[in-house]
Amino acid sequence: MHNSQHTAINSPPAKNAQYDWHRDLQELKTGLHNIATQLDLLLRQAQSSDPKQLVTVPEAAQLLGVSERAIRGRLARKDWPVYRCGRAVRVDARELKGLMKSSPQTVKA
Repeated sequence: MHNSQHTAINSPPAKNAQYDWHRDLQELKTGLHNIATQLDLLLRQAQSSDPKQLVTVPEAAQLLGVSERAIRGRLARKDWPVYRCGRAVRVDARELKGLMKSSPQTVKA
C-alpha cells in the first residue's frame, strides 16, 4: 500500500512535538553573518588600490623584456600563476615581475 502521509522537507514537527525555532533563527543569523563577512572581503578585494594587471602572454613578454617562450615554459611548469577563462590565458604582469626578481637567474653554459 502507498502511504498517503507526506511531510515536507525541513517542516516543523507535528503540533504535539516541540520545535526549537530559536535554534533555527540562531543558525540563520550565523549563516547570514558568514555570508556578510565573505561579501565584505570580496568587496574590499575588488576595491583594492592594487588590482591585478592581467595581460596576454605576448603583452607580458614585451612588458618584462623576455620571450613568450620563456613565459610559457614557466607557466607550463607551474612556476608562475596563470589565469584562464576558456581558451583565454592571462598572467598578472606585476606578479610575474616580482617573481622574476625573487627567482634565481639560470645561465646556460
